[in-house]
Order: sequence, then C-alpha cells, then structure tokens
Amino acid sequence: MEQIYRNIILDHYRHPRHFGRVTGYPLQGQAHNRLCGDELLLGISIEDGRVATMGFHGRGCAVCMAAASLACDHLPGTPSEGLTQWVRQLAAALAAADQPLPWPLDPLTPLRDYPSRHRCILLVAEALEDALTHGPLRQGQGAALEAP
Repeated sequence: MEQIYRNIILDHYRHPRHFGRVTGYPLQGQAHNRLCGDELLLGISIEDGRVATMGFHGRGCAVCMAAASLACDHLPGTPSEGLTQWVRQLAAALAAADQPLPWPLDPLTPLRDYPSRHRCILLVAEALEDALTHGPLRQGQGAALEAP
C-alpha cells in the first residue's frame, strides 16, 4: 500500500494538477516554510457556497507539491463552510496515530510517522486558511511566486 501512495505522491509532484498563475482567483493565500524554502500561492473561487476552482503556484519538495496538487484537484465541489474544518482535521490527523489524513490527502498518511514532513503537508492548508481569512493578495504580495 505504501508503494501505491508513493506513486501517487510522485505522480502529483511530477505532473501537478492545477499548477500555474493564480492571479485570476478572487481569493488568494500564501504560505512559506522558512526551514526548507517551500512556498505556495493558492487561488480559490467559491460559487453558490461551494469551491468552484482552485489552483496553485510555488516551489517545494515532492510532498508539498503533491499535497497542493491533490487539494486543488479534489476539493472543488466541497461546501465552502467545510474548508476551515478540513484544515483543522488535517492538523489533528497529523497529530493522531489512529486515523488517516482527511481526503484528498489520505495518500500522505504514511508520512505522519515523519514529523519533519508535517509542515510540508500542512503548507497547502496554511495557504488555504490565508486565502479564506485575507481574500485577494494585496499589492506586491506573491510577486516572487508569480514571476515567469
């Protein structure tokens, strides 16, 4: 089973879904892991109380990029009021030993045994929380991530 999960992670790292500029999204959030240099800029649009589309841009390790790709590929359609709860569930699941990470990040569950990878997984949740809290990026923010 871990080999299947490893293959999912590598596939999303090598072929990230919804990767590219996020300037057209009404909600944008960013997160940065100063320890390893991972950076994410996440864009999200919400229509009729549900996530309509998501996209991301950034640079980081395979785990960070796979987490962002999985989230952007599968969270559209989710009720918007459930996003904050999803962020909390992800953090709680990383701390627990007896439950998988919430869908769609469940393929990353084996990495719970490696605390140094937790922040790599959580970066997409931090960017999502930033987008929900602060909305569109202010002038000058995210410029390094958006550069061609």
